[in-house]
Amino acid sequence: MEPKNQSIHDGIKFNQTVAILIDGNNIEIGLANMFKKGTMLNFNTFVPNVLRGRMLGRISYFREGTSISQKLSERLDNLFFGTTIPCYKSADVPLTIEAVQLCDKVDTVVIGSGDADYIALVKYLKARGLRVEIAAVKNTISAELTKYVDGIHCIDKDDIFNVYGHGPVKKKPYHKEGFIVRGSRTAPVPPDSIMHEETNRLIISSIHDNVSDVVRDNKNLQNPDLQ
Repeated sequence: MEPKNQSIHDGIKFNQTVAILIDGNNIEIGLANMFKKGTMLNFNTFVPNVLRGRMLGRISYFREGTSISQKLSERLDNLFFGTTIPCYKSADVPLTIEAVQLCDKVDTVVIGSGDADYIALVKYLKARGLRVEIAAVKNTISAELTKYVDGIHCIDKDDIFNVYGHGPVKKKPYHKEGFIVRGSRTAPVPPDSIMHEETNRLIISSIHDNVSDVVRDNKNLQNPDLQ
């Protein structure tokens, strides 16, 4: 498959080295919310699409937890000599450390996440003279983060596959009892009419409680024996 956004032009050779550092949890949650269950990155297409004709210097997949799928580790190693790194807590700290360590070894760092927590890292890498890009599911990309990066790769159907054999069909919102539910990970969002009705109910309930307290206090003052 021909990589999209190919940057190779006749007579021009790119001697730029790229490190792809993936925040696995961020990408996996984004894919789970955007597509059907079992959707994963297809490294066979994702990596060439991100590289766009440049050379791959390093690819690392960070994931919170004590272990990572053996199949994922073997696939990355066999395809790109990549490494999978289990993280004690979130992936942002070990990913940041590796990015800083690679400053003098690559020309570009692609961060596989759209999280605003990486803004400080992006600023540091650019101050060191590196080009910094992000690759993430579109609806997980922070608008603030986009202000600082040099390039954005939105992960779409060309970059994924489904382990259950389903096509990469996006989830469709469905309606249930006046609520809009967008997948299992997103809390229901009540329409404005329901929100207004609930707000009015809470206000009336609060006023009623306050009036009851005032009446009870007055009765107690008038009848000391009741105290």
